[in-house]
Amino acid sequence: MFKFIQKIAIGIIALLVIAIAVISFWPVPQELSANEKNSEIYAALVAGGIDDAVVDVTASQVIVAYELPANTDKDASLFFVMGTVAASTPDIETLKIETHSGQTVETVTVKIKDVTDMLGGRLTELQFRTKMVVTTASA
Repeated sequence: MFKFIQKIAIGIIALLVIAIAVISFWPVPQELSANEKNSEIYAALVAGGIDDAVVDVTASQVIVAYELPANTDKDASLFFVMGTVAASTPDIETLKIETHSGQTVETVTVKIKDVTDMLGGRLTELQFRTKMVVTTASA
């Protein structure tokens, strides 16, 4: 009888060792985390009337692409996007904005520091505009 109990105990211990080994090698699901700055900027753009923007914030740049809303001034929306991004990500170097309007895509690239300098009155709008790199293409 003792040998039978001993075999059962060894069997249980073996099963526990196998279970621990399986659990320790089982892949743990990785928690997905959205870039909170993407969501923060997107929400601010939506609040300002830009409903279909795509926002991508990385360590070195922010990219915003959007369709120019109907009856909206292009410059007004552009400066709104620049101010929104600069307020949210002042430490990131570059901002690239793609404004889609019909068959035309205007891309503006600017240093976020220049945006904050203009907003802070350290650059005039004219000085700021000379620092903007603007390209236009057909979609």
